[in-house]
Amino acid sequence: MKGKELIGYLILALLLTRCSNWTSPASSPPLGTNITHTPLPLTGMSTMPSPSQTFVPPTPSFTTENRTPTSVLDLMYTEGCTLPCWWGIIPGQSVWNDVYPFLSQYDSDIHTTGNVQSVLYAYVRIPIPEEFSKVGEIRINVTVSNGMVSDLAIIEIIGFYDLPSVLSLLGQPNEIYIHTYSSYLGIDPPLDVLLLYKDQGILALYPSSEEDIIDDTIIRGCFSTSPILYLWASGNPKTFRDGVDTFGLDYYKWDKPIMPLEEATGMTVETFYETYRDPANDPCIETPRDLWPDP
Repeated sequence: MKGKELIGYLILALLLTRCSNWTSPASSPPLGTNITHTPLPLTGMSTMPSPSQTFVPPTPSFTTENRTPTSVLDLMYTEGCTLPCWWGIIPGQSVWNDVYPFLSQYDSDIHTTGNVQSVLYAYVRIPIPEEFSKVGEIRINVTVSNGMVSDLAIIEIIGFYDLPSVLSLLGQPNEIYIHTYSSYLGIDPPLDVLLLYKDQGILALYPSSEEDIIDDTIIRGCFSTSPILYLWASGNPKTFRDGVDTFGLDYYKWDKPIMPLEEATGMTVETFYETYRDPANDPCIETPRDLWPDP
């Protein structure tokens, strides 16, 4: 395993093992501490605050003046908040007028379009240390319907929610889809893997971090990066197509080729889950090149 991948895994292991028994920022281990990978029990996914407590702001040591690696970890594992809950924000329950003042602490210029009484779109950009983001910020896109946060998209986070950790935390996905091309503008074609947890309200999109064409017949993609997370209300199932359309992903809009995992690779969802939840296995998949069109 490469050095950067090891560091990313260690951060994820810290996040997931601490999530269920976090006590205070002062007790957070230092970044890079060697933590044994311990899958969390899935029973925690059903724990939700009562409707009268729709948003409880986290109290991390992360502030506009303090953006250290440890303080980012404090914010990431908000106590009692498991996906699709994010920083205390629960899609389908949290009221935007409660959430907005909290997010404004970190982004004083939140861009919005629409109307909070019908549909509002908010775009939050929060600077964080570069080791957690290629662009030096977390990007949070919020959809508000009739005053309630309905959907969240979390973009540009490095070192959190790698593939083995997400599979261990969330369990076996309902469906998995693959996107790629036979060729791509003179370079090895990128490959996307999309994991759908339709009842839990989660679609995780992993773009490939490394690509290869093997013997001119096989496309191989590896996934050491963190995903883009698309979150909606738990218990409000979406089909894959509904999820893609809700978040404006362009696979169907622009006829980008996409296939179910088994059709693209011959691997079942269960085999994928059992294989890649083990961090000892390289998170790489292969698909026949002749299945895919050119761009």
